[in-house]
Amino acid sequence: MPAYDEKDEAYWAEKVVEMLNAGRERADIAVELVGLGFDRLEAMGFVNRVVDAYQDDPVAYYSGEVYKALKAGRKRSDIVLSLCQSGFDRREAVVFVDDLAERYERGRRRGGIKALVWGVGSLVVGLGVTMGSYYLAGPGGFYVVFWGPAVFGLFLAIGGAWTFLRSRDGGH
Repeated sequence: MPAYDEKDEAYWAEKVVEMLNAGRERADIAVELVGLGFDRLEAMGFVNRVVDAYQDDPVAYYSGEVYKALKAGRKRSDIVLSLCQSGFDRREAVVFVDDLAERYERGRRRGGIKALVWGVGSLVVGLGVTMGSYYLAGPGGFYVVFWGPAVFGLFLAIGGAWTFLRSRDGGH
């Protein structure tokens, strides 16, 4: 079980807020904490305390709402309008949304690049093992077709490239 004392509470609270900003639900976060070694009731209580504190902090709360809207594909202008209806000044809302959208897009680009690199790596390993075993088998010999990592790598690389290219549009 993770050490759970006051100095670690800030660390775990930050992780819970990150998950909230990513659009995760309370129950899903609690399940993940249980998987990390928290007691089930302790995890749900902790998540509820963090969510309550999070909702009392307007910047953290609205950051999470903006991230959820961006992830859902809403336009920046629609998000700004929603914030203005919640009491934000229009200029502050534009700056706030633009800043968070840039962070969101940077994260998507990084994720796309990671998937692309891992995909190409897996593809190269799959093809390399296949070609190496074919080369070593000689005429009429036994060789291994390592198609699983090659196909997985191909799909991962295509998905990573797609995510990277889609993230470059600026979200407008």
